[in-house]
Amino acid sequence: MDALDLAGVVLFVFGLGFCLGLLLWPRLIGFK
Repeated sequence: MDALDLAGVVLFVFGLGFCLGLLLWPRLIGFK
């Protein structure tokens, strides 16, 4: 695996986590 593949994986995971965070954030605020 070279640097470009690693960067792609990092961006993919970051984007996925960001989307999940946006979906779950309102629910966490609502529970509190």
